[in-house]
Amino acid sequence: MNWLQPKLHLRVAQKQILTPGLVQMVSVLALNRLELREMINQEMIENPVLEELSEESVTPKTTAPNVPESRNRKNSRGRAPQSL
Repeated sequence: MNWLQPKLHLRVAQKQILTPGLVQMVSVLALNRLELREMINQEMIENPVLEELSEESVTPKTTAPNVPESRNRKNSRGRAPQSL
């Protein structure tokens, strides 16, 4: 009668899959500056739609907010002021 009792088997597995995009990202991150420049030039040769922008035309999209100097000072107890 033991074979009529309900049983539950649970298996948990975790798998890491490297997509082609992740493989390319890891390989690009491993390049030094000269190798990166060569790779970019090669990609620009292979893909005529790509174009290189000058450094003056590239502006950062996020900039650090201007924090008044008084907020950076510590109070009399040696702690930075708490912001709400």
